[in-house]
Amino acid sequence: MERIKTFLLVVFLSLVVSAAGFAFISVNIYHRSIGASLTELRLQSKTSTRVFETEQNAQKYMERRAKSEDKWYELPDDVAFGSTVIVFHYENIKLLAFVPENEKNHVVLYLHGGAYVSQISKNQLRFCDKLAQQSQSIVLAPIYPLAPNHRFSDTYLLLEHLYPDIREYTSLPLTILGDSAGGGLAAGFCEYLGVWGWEQPEQLILICPWLDATLSNPDIKRYAKRDPTLSPKGLKRMGKAWAGPYTNAKDYRISPMFGDVSYLNRVTMFIGTRELLYPDVIKFSEHLQEAGIDATLHIGKGLNHNYPLYDIPEAQTAMQQICEAIEQLDT
Repeated sequence: MERIKTFLLVVFLSLVVSAAGFAFISVNIYHRSIGASLTELRLQSKTSTRVFETEQNAQKYMERRAKSEDKWYELPDDVAFGSTVIVFHYENIKLLAFVPENEKNHVVLYLHGGAYVSQISKNQLRFCDKLAQQSQSIVLAPIYPLAPNHRFSDTYLLLEHLYPDIREYTSLPLTILGDSAGGGLAAGFCEYLGVWGWEQPEQLILICPWLDATLSNPDIKRYAKRDPTLSPKGLKRMGKAWAGPYTNAKDYRISPMFGDVSYLNRVTMFIGTRELLYPDVIKFSEHLQEAGIDATLHIGKGLNHNYPLYDIPEAQTAMQQICEAIEQLDT
């Protein structure tokens, strides 16, 4: 019996020491919350991240997605919403509207990420729901056409119709917000608006945006080693599928890094230091500053790709910063 007690005591003390060490490293080495560190561990263990490791994995994933891409989208039953969710049939897609119970002061057009291949996730749906409630905004999330069945041009055609329709039916300030690939789509579309002389949205918010589908920045290789979710080889393959066989992936509509940022209005960006997109976001921020754009960059030290969408303390801070940016449109 004494041996068993001693063994259990040793195990308990080992766990305490390990937990203390984990907490110390998380806070003092990576400068992030314990929750953020645990999230990275979960991301590292997910098999879904392996789709980006090689071009072959990416191709197989796109072949699977092709079978379900054109099926009529249905909201998942196991996601609870605090706002009212209205599903519209807009042209040949579904348009989700997250409507807060309180006063509606703004409209947010949300473009979801997913490497231009994956459908809107439960995590992204929850984000839209929280954003609607906390920012007093009507959040519109189009279930836009994705690769490999569709090309960027299909989605741009949809946005060409949707954007002026939103402008026509409401005078509320409009923010376009996108995460990851959706951030690249949001930035590219706003540059596209500028090229054609269309009115810009009052604000552009980009969460860890994918700004160069070719990932040609040499600094990316160093950051890719720290990224537990993304890998250049698979992403490049998906970027080519989104561009299609007749368009260079460096076209600004696909890679807004190479577009004219001087058209843009106020821009707010978020990026983590433990993701391969970090160097491009820093570079894009420099382009905005050089063009004299009112731009704010929030850097999440030690944080991973799309960190504002996870259930961690840093995401709560990011949501507050997003809401503040939206509320500033009233001043």
